[in-house]
Amino acid sequence: MGDVPTKPLDQYPLVSPEERPPVPPEQPGEPAAAAPAAAQEKPAEPRPAAALVFQERATKVVTLSFPFTWEGRLVSAVTVRRLITAEVATLTAGGTPPDAFEAYAAMTGLPATVLRGMDADDGLAVTEAAFDFLPRLLRDVLSG
Repeated sequence: MGDVPTKPLDQYPLVSPEERPPVPPEQPGEPAAAAPAAAQEKPAEPRPAAALVFQERATKVVTLSFPFTWEGRLVSAVTVRRLITAEVATLTAGGTPPDAFEAYAAMTGLPATVLRGMDADDGLAVTEAAFDFLPRLLRDVLSG
């Protein structure tokens, strides 16, 4: 595995086996070579998505039993909508499942902290509506 190319083959000059430098054997107990810095960096942010106008867009309005004021405005209902692919990519960037409330925040436009601070019955109604709109990928991950 020591001589596995790290760039496309067409970028290497043609070299006969006799011209190749020898690959030193790995020594027992010696740490493996460090991964290149690029491999250790955080994954790139997902690219922007087109602003599409859907013919039908599933939304659900949850009327709150206990409205509240947040950032100077009265919140008496929460609109839940389905996510687009780019939002799912952002939520799953880094390969770890998102916190359910972060997904619900993307679906409602309210921060996760606000959703967590709602009255328990209203919060349950909003999260149930949001769960129903989760894409299969997130529903499987967040329900397990």
